[in-house]
Formats: sequence, C-alpha cells, structure tokens
Amino acid sequence: MRLFWLTLFFISAHVLSASAASLSLESGKKWVVLASEETLVAARMRAWWLMDGRNSAPLRIVKSQNGYYAVVMGPLAVRNMDEVKKQVGLYLPQDAFLSDGSRFVTTHWKAPERVHAELRGSATAKLQLGDVRAEAKLVCGEAGCNLDDYSNSSIHLMLWLKGSPLLETTTPAGEFAAHGQSIDLIRLDPTSPYPQVVLKRFTGGAHCCVEQTIYSFQNGVWLEFDLGARDGFGGTSFDDIDGDNSFLYLFAPYAGSVAPLQFWQLKEAQLKNLMGSKATLPFVRFDLKRLELRAKRMPEQWRDAGFLAGWAASKALLGQGGVALKRILATDVEESDFGLRVCPDFSPQRNCDFEDGLQLPFVTGLTMHLIEQGYLPRALTPTPLHIQGSALPH
Repeated sequence: MRLFWLTLFFISAHVLSASAASLSLESGKKWVVLASEETLVAARMRAWWLMDGRNSAPLRIVKSQNGYYAVVMGPLAVRNMDEVKKQVGLYLPQDAFLSDGSRFVTTHWKAPERVHAELRGSATAKLQLGDVRAEAKLVCGEAGCNLDDYSNSSIHLMLWLKGSPLLETTTPAGEFAAHGQSIDLIRLDPTSPYPQVVLKRFTGGAHCCVEQTIYSFQNGVWLEFDLGARDGFGGTSFDDIDGDNSFLYLFAPYAGSVAPLQFWQLKEAQLKNLMGSKATLPFVRFDLKRLELRAKRMPEQWRDAGFLAGWAASKALLGQGGVALKRILATDVEESDFGLRVCPDFSPQRNCDFEDGLQLPFVTGLTMHLIEQGYLPRALTPTPLHIQGSALPH
C-alpha cells in the first residue's frame, strides 16, 4: 500500500523487505546522498520532507556499513553536484554529496514509481510510465491561458495503453492560477493494472490551496477520488507525510498553527484514512518528539494555543489524549481571538450569524475538535444499569 500525506501522506500498500541487491554502481553513475539518520523512521521522515511535488527523481533509503540509514537519489549519470542541480528540480541540502554505493548494504524503502509534468499555457504535457501514455492540457476561456495570473480553465486528460485509448475526461472549469497546474502518473495502488493519474490545481493565495484529483482503474472502471482543497502550494505528498488542515487558523494564525500528521491509503478502489493504525504510530511518535524538542528550545510554546492543539492531537493518536488535556488545563494559555465557535444551541457556527455565536474556552473547543476529527473517542460505552426490584409488603 502506498501512503500519501497532507501534511498528508500516502503509504505504500505493499511492504518492501530489505533488499540486498548490489548497490555498488558502475563507472559513470552515482547516488546522490541527501541525508543520513540513525533510525529508519527518521530517514523516512527526512525523505518525505525532501520530496518535491515537481520532482520525480527516484528516492530510496539504504543502510550503510556504519549502521546509519541514508536517503539517496538516483542512480544518475552525473560527474559532480553541478550536473545534479541541472538535472533535478529537488531542493538539495548543502551537504549533499555523490557516492558510488560501495558502502551501501541494503535498500529499505523506495519512493513510488512516478513521472511528472507541469501544465503551462496551452501546451500539451506528454508523459509515459510503462505502457501507459498520458497527455494533458489546460483548456481556457476566450481570454486564453496566458493573459492573466488567473483564468477560468479546466484540464483535458487522455490516456492510452500501447496506443489503445484508456480514458478521456475533462475536469470542471474553475478559476485557477496560471501556475501550479500539473499531472502525475504514479503507482499508488498495486491492485490496479495501470498507474494512477493525479491532477493538481493551484487556486492561489498565500497559504491555500491545492485541489487534487486521483483517477484509478479498478474492476473494469475508472474511479475518481477528490482530495479536496489542501493547504499550501505543494498539496498532498506521495509515500510521504502531511498535516491535518482542520487545525490551521482554528486556534491560532496560520504561522502559529501545528497540523498533526495524516496518513491515507489508496487500495482496491478505496481511499482509507489510516489514523491510529499501527503502521503509522512510529511516525507520530517521531513527530511528537520533534514538537517537544522544539518546545524545550522555546518554552513559550507551552502557552501557545496553536502549538498545544497540534501537540494534543499527536498525544491523542498515541492513546495519551487525557494526559495532554490535563496538562493544558493546568496551563495559562495565552488568550486569542482564534478558537472554536458555536451557536447558542451548541450547533456549529455555520448554522447561525457570526455575531450570534460564542467562542468556547480553548480546552473545551480543543476537546470538541479532537472528538469531531476522530482523535478522541466520540463517546464512552455506557455501563448497563440494573435495578433490583424489592417485593412489596403484604
């Protein structure tokens, strides 16, 4: 299975066993070493953060002779780092270097097979993965696709298998930015005979939003999965991790909000939320440790509502939601105009005018949000009530 993250991630539907195939490369090819970590979980997180939606260079995690896990890209036919920068659009850490792989022992993870193309103006993007070929282009109104930063446009998509038509469809028209439109062919679901198609559309704005649609063939039909509007320019990552956008702007401004990790899986015609599953917990623990180290460096974070909300959500995923809320109750949380609002009858704020609503105290609003989003159980199972009857006197 493949996971994607928002900070949303898709996780692979099949597990890659450590592969001992030789990683030592012949002359003329090199691995690009991007990072090195002590644990596989830390390396997976680093790989996810390094993956760029516009870059399809293959990433993998290998174990080195020194016991560390290296995040590497390639192999690439390059001689130096300048040639690497010209070949790929991925952000490269300053300490990245080339290796012939002679000290690599085993492969522990591979990014999903993928090809990517940006949609610009009226040009047709063409790409191929295996036997499947795709073409996509922006279709704009009378004003055209190049005259404005935004235009009313749709995407026309066509797929072929060895020259035979597989799929032809056009997305609904809407106002989108002139940049940030793209197509991917990517293998997310191993139970499908064809790779999945991902269309990404940027709506513009400082922090929002990217709309993404996945097309997947299953049981003789093409299925469409609408991922909705996701935060930021990159949108959902693939075999990678992302965050729960419901926390953004709710208890703090965007810059002060912490979005807990989300994991999803596409398999057998179903898009499944893996919240709380055993496979995702090591990554939640790692992210929680990162948050707590951040608060150790900046103790004021323990009074910040945006930080506390994301921290409490991660604790809840690990079965420690009550512990987190107890700490928050004993904390002097900084007052803010942000928070969960409800109507006088306690229904959602959308059911009444904003002026008629009321903002709940932080810990009350946070508890309700954690329950509503599935981080805390919705209700405890009631204990059956048994009343023993007594005989009336004669």
